[in-house]
Amino acid sequence: MKPQTSWLMALICAFAVANLYYNQPILAMIAQSFHVSAAEVGWIPTLTQLGYASGLLLFVPLGDQVEQRRLIVIHAFWLLP
Repeated sequence: MKPQTSWLMALICAFAVANLYYNQPILAMIAQSFHVSAAEVGWIPTLTQLGYASGLLLFVPLGDQVEQRRLIVIHAFWLLP
């Protein structure tokens, strides 16, 4: 694998994982904006982390069992509105 490809994949992974944490610094503003308590807005990072963990648990093993091209096409069409 080319070094440029490795760097690109590392950068994509960093952005994907960073997305899990972007909401945490602004939780107070979210609570104020939607007029909810801190306990209620605390579910945002919790559910985000649970969704990420369930994705790792359920989708990552599929990469070993299903042809990758087919899996990518299925996920792409599944995510379309």
